[in-house]
Amino acid sequence: MELKQILQLIDAVSGSSLDKFEYEENGSKLSMEKGKETTMNNKTPKQISIYCMGGYPADSVQYLEVFLRKYFPNVRVMPNNINLPSHYFNKERNRYLASGLLDELAKHRNNDAVIGVTDYIIFKPNKKSNTFGIMGMSYTNTFKSIVSTKIPLNGKEQSKDNICKLALHELGHGFGLKHCPNETCYMVDAEGTMKIVNAI
Repeated sequence: MELKQILQLIDAVSGSSLDKFEYEENGSKLSMEKGKETTMNNKTPKQISIYCMGGYPADSVQYLEVFLRKYFPNVRVMPNNINLPSHYFNKERNRYLASGLLDELAKHRNNDAVIGVTDYIIFKPNKKSNTFGIMGMSYTNTFKSIVSTKIPLNGKEQSKDNICKLALHELGHGFGLKHCPNETCYMVDAEGTMKIVNAI
């Protein structure tokens, strides 16, 4: 990713003046400009659909819909919750496998980008732990992401501001962005810390 794009993305998260943003990779192109209609080619989803997963109520994420609409015109909170499959649940740690929930989200994707929000802690196995808690997850260029409203370390609820930043980070991956080396960029690799939410 070019430095110019990184700086534009920093502006987007900080709420300062993002006049125009264009991104292109692997044949997909997205162009956003304030006051003008977002343009995209056929490979780019024309809507971001927000799904609440589990018992988390849909009316609890209206703030996220409003926030994302600042940068993408077609964002919608879907009225029906997605059930959390029991086979992705780790009873011992009381948390769900993030990759499994992404697979579940994929079943509801219909040429749009989807992001799931849950109030359960989610995890991704790594060298440190088979149930390592994470705040969000997405695979590059898959247009599907998930974020948790809970901090893995203590189970406390995150602020709405933090959740918005996390959602933007994970959606960035979904749309093809990779991690950024700039410590103040929202695409910085959290490396198991709170870097993303503390970056801006």
